[in-house]
Amino acid sequence: MNGKTYGTCSGLNQHAYFEAALRLKSQVNLLKILDNAGIQANGRFYDAGMGVEEAIRMGVGYMPGLWCNEDKTGNSQLYQVVVCGDIKGTRIIDCPGIPMRGSAVNQSSFLHSKFN
Repeated sequence: MNGKTYGTCSGLNQHAYFEAALRLKSQVNLLKILDNAGIQANGRFYDAGMGVEEAIRMGVGYMPGLWCNEDKTGNSQLYQVVVCGDIKGTRIIDCPGIPMRGSAVNQSSFLHSKFN
């Protein structure tokens, strides 16, 4: 990065960009949203598309991006959840053009959380 602006097309300086990101993050409690949908970090398998993605969309009000990867035994697991903000960093929006990525995104294990 050039050290002057951060985020795609945001035009925000480093401090403003991370301040906006933290403000938006404080609006979303992913563990609570997933727990309310009956999805818990318990090593069980959940439907990544209609289960996890839909629960987050309903809880946040906007479409997230989901990434899955494989654990050391080859099981697909939820790796990353992306919640997008507008270019000013003032509100959450649908993630534009971010499909679910990774292998076996239909059934993913939710083993542990890095969200909070």
